[in-house]
Amino acid sequence: MRALGAVAGGRVVASAAAGDLALFSGYAQEAPLRALADIGAQVTHHDHAWLRGVKWDEGQRLGVHVALGSPMVDDGLLKAPVYESWLRGITRDGPVSYVPHHRESRAAVARWGQLPGVRVVRSSLPGEVALLADRGVRTVSALPSPELATLALLLGREVELRVTDVPGPWLTSRADAVARALMADMAPRALRTVAA
Repeated sequence: MRALGAVAGGRVVASAAAGDLALFSGYAQEAPLRALADIGAQVTHHDHAWLRGVKWDEGQRLGVHVALGSPMVDDGLLKAPVYESWLRGITRDGPVSYVPHHRESRAAVARWGQLPGVRVVRSSLPGEVALLADRGVRTVSALPSPELATLALLLGREVELRVTDVPGPWLTSRADAVARALMADMAPRALRTVAA
Protein backbone atom coordinates (compact mmCIF):
# COMPACT_ATOMS: atom_id res chain seq x y z
CA MET A 1 0.00 0.00 0.00
CA ARG A 2 2.89 2.36 0.73
CA ALA A 3 4.27 1.77 -2.77
CA LEU A 4 0.93 2.76 -4.28
CA GLY A 5 0.90 5.88 -2.10
CA ALA A 6 4.39 6.80 -3.24
CA VAL A 7 3.47 6.40 -6.92
CA ALA A 8 0.26 8.37 -6.51
CA GLY A 9 2.05 11.08 -4.54
CA GLY A 10 4.71 11.37 -7.22
CA ARG A 11 2.07 11.80 -9.91
CA VAL A 12 0.22 14.44 -7.91
CA VAL A 13 3.42 16.42 -7.37
CA ALA A 14 4.39 16.10 -11.05
CA SER A 15 0.93 17.26 -12.15
CA ALA A 16 1.10 20.20 -9.74
CA ALA A 17 4.54 21.22 -10.99
CA ALA A 18 3.30 21.08 -14.59
CA GLY A 19 0.31 23.28 -13.69
CA ASP A 20 -2.09 20.44 -14.52
CA LEU A 21 -3.58 19.96 -11.06
CA ALA A 22 -6.63 21.77 -9.69
CA LEU A 23 -7.99 21.03 -6.24
CA PHE A 24 -11.21 22.22 -4.59
CA SER A 25 -11.02 21.58 -0.84
CA GLY A 26 -12.23 22.71 2.54
CA TYR A 27 -8.66 22.09 3.67
CA ALA A 28 -7.03 24.58 1.30
CA GLN A 29 -5.24 26.29 4.21
CA GLU A 30 -3.55 23.07 5.33
CA ALA A 31 0.20 22.77 4.77
CA PRO A 32 0.14 19.86 2.27
CA LEU A 33 -2.24 21.70 -0.06
CA ARG A 34 -0.39 24.99 0.34
CA ALA A 35 2.79 23.13 -0.64
CA LEU A 36 1.10 21.88 -3.83
CA ALA A 37 -0.05 25.43 -4.59
CA ASP A 38 3.52 26.66 -4.11
CA ILE A 39 4.73 24.36 -6.88
CA GLY A 40 1.96 25.20 -9.34
CA ALA A 41 -1.31 23.52 -8.40
CA GLN A 42 -4.48 25.59 -8.47
CA VAL A 43 -5.97 25.19 -4.99
CA THR A 44 -9.40 26.69 -4.43
CA HIS A 45 -10.93 26.96 -0.98
CA HIS A 46 -14.31 25.25 -0.69
CA ASP A 47 -16.36 27.20 1.84
CA HIS A 48 -19.67 25.44 1.14
CA ALA A 49 -21.26 28.73 0.04
CA TRP A 50 -24.04 26.99 -1.88
CA LEU A 51 -24.99 24.77 1.04
CA ARG A 52 -24.88 27.69 3.47
CA GLY A 53 -27.06 29.72 1.10
CA VAL A 54 -29.91 27.21 0.87
CA LYS A 55 -33.11 28.38 2.53
CA TRP A 56 -34.05 25.31 4.51
CA ASP A 57 -37.64 24.45 5.37
CA GLU A 58 -38.40 24.59 9.04
CA GLY A 59 -37.55 21.08 10.12
CA GLN A 60 -37.33 19.36 13.46
CA ARG A 61 -36.00 21.78 16.06
CA LEU A 62 -32.76 20.56 17.57
CA GLY A 63 -32.58 23.04 20.41
CA VAL A 64 -29.88 25.40 21.57
CA HIS A 65 -27.24 22.78 22.48
CA VAL A 66 -26.54 19.78 20.26
CA ALA A 67 -24.24 16.83 20.91
CA LEU A 68 -22.96 15.39 17.65
CA GLY A 69 -22.80 11.61 17.92
CA SER A 70 -19.66 9.57 17.37
CA PRO A 71 -19.29 5.99 16.15
CA MET A 72 -16.08 5.47 18.15
CA VAL A 73 -17.77 3.26 20.76
CA ASP A 74 -19.29 1.04 18.06
CA ASP A 75 -15.97 1.03 16.22
CA GLY A 76 -14.32 -0.34 19.36
CA LEU A 77 -12.01 2.67 19.75
CA LEU A 78 -13.60 4.42 22.73
CA LYS A 79 -14.76 2.95 26.03
CA ALA A 80 -18.56 3.15 26.39
CA PRO A 81 -18.55 4.28 30.06
CA VAL A 82 -16.22 7.15 29.13
CA TYR A 83 -18.51 8.26 26.29
CA GLU A 84 -21.48 8.09 28.63
CA SER A 85 -19.59 10.19 31.17
CA TRP A 86 -18.76 12.74 28.44
CA LEU A 87 -22.47 13.01 27.54
CA ARG A 88 -23.43 13.40 31.20
CA GLY A 89 -20.82 16.13 31.53
CA ILE A 90 -22.12 18.23 28.67
CA THR A 91 -25.67 18.08 30.07
CA ARG A 92 -24.57 19.80 33.29
CA ASP A 93 -25.37 23.17 31.70
CA GLY A 94 -28.77 22.00 30.50
CA PRO A 95 -30.38 19.50 28.13
CA VAL A 96 -28.82 18.55 24.81
CA SER A 97 -30.21 17.13 21.61
CA TYR A 98 -28.17 14.13 20.51
CA VAL A 99 -27.79 13.79 16.73
CA PRO A 100 -26.48 10.25 16.16
CA HIS A 101 -23.74 9.47 13.67
CA HIS A 102 -25.04 7.28 10.83
CA ARG A 103 -22.73 4.43 11.89
CA GLU A 104 -23.87 4.30 15.50
CA SER A 105 -25.82 1.19 16.43
CA ARG A 106 -29.44 1.40 17.53
CA ALA A 107 -28.45 -0.13 20.86
CA ALA A 108 -25.81 2.52 21.54
CA VAL A 109 -28.13 5.39 20.57
CA ALA A 110 -30.88 3.93 22.78
CA ARG A 111 -28.41 3.80 25.67
CA TRP A 112 -27.40 7.45 25.21
CA GLY A 113 -31.06 8.45 24.91
CA GLN A 114 -31.78 7.03 28.37
CA LEU A 115 -29.37 9.48 30.00
CA PRO A 116 -30.94 12.39 31.90
CA GLY A 117 -30.92 15.57 29.80
CA VAL A 118 -30.25 13.77 26.49
CA ARG A 119 -32.93 13.82 23.77
CA VAL A 120 -32.12 11.77 20.66
CA VAL A 121 -33.05 13.55 17.44
CA ARG A 122 -32.75 11.49 14.27
CA SER A 123 -32.53 13.22 10.93
CA SER A 124 -32.54 11.97 7.37
CA LEU A 125 -29.91 14.63 6.67
CA PRO A 126 -26.21 14.30 7.51
CA GLY A 127 -25.53 15.76 10.95
CA GLU A 128 -23.70 18.79 9.55
CA VAL A 129 -26.61 19.69 7.29
CA ALA A 130 -29.22 19.10 10.02
CA LEU A 131 -27.31 21.54 12.21
CA LEU A 132 -27.07 24.08 9.42
CA ALA A 133 -30.80 23.81 8.72
CA ASP A 134 -31.72 24.69 12.31
CA ARG A 135 -30.86 28.36 12.91
CA GLY A 136 -31.65 28.00 16.63
CA VAL A 137 -28.54 25.93 17.44
CA ARG A 138 -26.00 27.96 19.43
CA THR A 139 -23.60 25.31 20.75
CA VAL A 140 -22.37 22.02 19.29
CA SER A 141 -20.41 19.59 21.45
CA ALA A 142 -18.43 16.86 19.72
CA LEU A 143 -15.50 14.53 19.96
CA PRO A 144 -12.83 14.68 17.24
CA SER A 145 -14.09 13.56 13.84
CA PRO A 146 -13.39 14.31 10.17
CA GLU A 147 -16.73 16.13 9.94
CA LEU A 148 -15.59 18.89 12.28
CA ALA A 149 -13.73 20.93 9.66
CA THR A 150 -16.78 20.89 7.38
CA LEU A 151 -19.03 21.66 10.31
CA ALA A 152 -16.86 24.61 11.31
CA LEU A 153 -17.09 26.02 7.78
CA LEU A 154 -20.86 25.53 7.59
CA LEU A 155 -21.75 26.96 10.97
CA GLY A 156 -19.23 29.79 11.02
CA ARG A 157 -18.75 31.88 14.10
CA GLU A 158 -22.44 32.09 15.01
CA VAL A 159 -22.33 28.65 16.63
CA GLU A 160 -19.85 27.72 19.34
CA LEU A 161 -18.09 24.47 18.46
CA ARG A 162 -16.89 22.68 21.60
CA VAL A 163 -14.53 19.87 20.69
CA THR A 164 -13.41 17.62 23.54
CA ASP A 165 -9.99 16.09 23.08
CA VAL A 166 -9.87 12.34 23.68
CA PRO A 167 -7.10 11.50 26.15
CA GLY A 168 -5.31 8.17 25.83
CA PRO A 169 -7.02 6.49 28.83
CA TRP A 170 -10.43 6.96 27.14
CA LEU A 171 -9.35 4.75 24.24
CA THR A 172 -9.41 0.99 23.95
CA SER A 173 -6.47 -1.17 22.90
CA ARG A 174 -7.97 -1.23 19.35
CA ALA A 175 -7.08 2.46 18.92
CA ASP A 176 -3.71 2.10 17.24
CA ALA A 177 -1.10 4.84 16.77
CA VAL A 178 -2.64 5.95 13.45
CA ALA A 179 -6.12 6.36 14.99
CA ARG A 180 -4.67 8.25 17.96
CA ALA A 181 -2.72 10.61 15.68
CA LEU A 182 -5.81 11.31 13.55
CA MET A 183 -7.90 12.12 16.62
CA ALA A 184 -5.19 14.40 17.96
CA ASP A 185 -5.15 16.30 14.64
CA MET A 186 -8.90 16.64 14.07
CA ALA A 187 -9.84 19.04 16.88
CA PRO A 188 -7.09 21.59 16.15
CA ARG A 189 -7.90 21.39 12.42
CA ALA A 190 -11.56 22.23 13.10
CA LEU A 191 -10.60 25.09 15.38
CA ARG A 192 -8.14 26.44 12.77
CA THR A 193 -10.98 26.35 10.26
CA VAL A 194 -13.18 28.47 12.54
CA ALA A 195 -10.37 30.96 13.06
CA ALA A 196 -9.55 31.25 9.33
